[in-house]
Amino acid sequence: MSTNNREEILNTLHKKGIVLSEEKEKTGANSQVTKLINTKTKEIYALKIYGGFTHYEKMTRKSREQIFLRYCSQLNIQVVPKIYERYWQNHEAWSIIEWINGKEIKELNNEDLKGIAEFIKNLNNRKETARAKNLPIAKEGILNHQNLTHQIHSRFEEAKIWRTQESFSKRFKLWLNKELMPVTKKRIQEYNKKRDNENWLRQNISPIVSPSDVGIHNMLRGEKNLYFIDFEYAGLDDISKTIADWTLQPEKVLSIEQEQILKEEITACDMIAHEDKYWLERLEDIKPLIHSKWCYIIARQINKAGSQEIRESYEEKAVKYYESFCTRNLK
Repeated sequence: MSTNNREEILNTLHKKGIVLSEEKEKTGANSQVTKLINTKTKEIYALKIYGGFTHYEKMTRKSREQIFLRYCSQLNIQVVPKIYERYWQNHEAWSIIEWINGKEIKELNNEDLKGIAEFIKNLNNRKETARAKNLPIAKEGILNHQNLTHQIHSRFEEAKIWRTQESFSKRFKLWLNKELMPVTKKRIQEYNKKRDNENWLRQNISPIVSPSDVGIHNMLRGEKNLYFIDFEYAGLDDISKTIADWTLQPEKVLSIEQEQILKEEITACDMIAHEDKYWLERLEDIKPLIHSKWCYIIARQINKAGSQEIRESYEEKAVKYYESFCTRNLK
């Protein structure tokens, strides 16, 4: 996003009496969030400008978040921000949403895990099944066995191109060739052997409402509650995929004990337990590939890095994340 476009957006808001607060903006991987204040009412807002390489991508991210937050509002879910206004201006997609006062989360305790499970349960209230069906499929959602295979294959093919690019060090390319890519291929083969298992039959998979891009990077700790933010990829997904992402998210990988607590809390959800009795089996099936997926996502940042130091840090992060799962016997 250009500085001029951002200034035009701020000028539009200024005419409405909404101006920048003194606090600095926060730039994420896919969006930019700036704290605003209404000079008349003194209400605090967040200006969220959606990122993306194309106009369609920006609009899709804004639309997904808008639909998801509207759904949460209809269910009276209080642990997400309210959305007030949505705009499209000078090829920029942006929204005015509620500013959540909270602290960034570094570690998760058992009560936090129960809070995460409670959020998922509330999103999947049995009384709202008909309303939930109108939501879009989550970005990279999996509703059948083949979906995940296609997603991993796409990232695998992209990694082949990395081997010819100067952004990646020789050492990292060697690691791709000798370790990550061969192991990914082996995991795909093992996963494909389970395609016809009962737990993967279409009638045995019940999509749930998922926030999708999950992890401590999209959570805030308030005085009384955990709050959840950033729903640009939200939609319908397999509960096993949602829990796998929570478990294996690189910013905070859950311990085996924490994973067990989260699984037990989700299993206690009446709707999920009743509608999808095979989700735990599918979770074990997909974890190796979800782990591979996150390795490729981390490595992808190397091409976007602006300096050699940052590129090297992403290379190190990808390798360390990969190696940390040897103890989980994912190979």
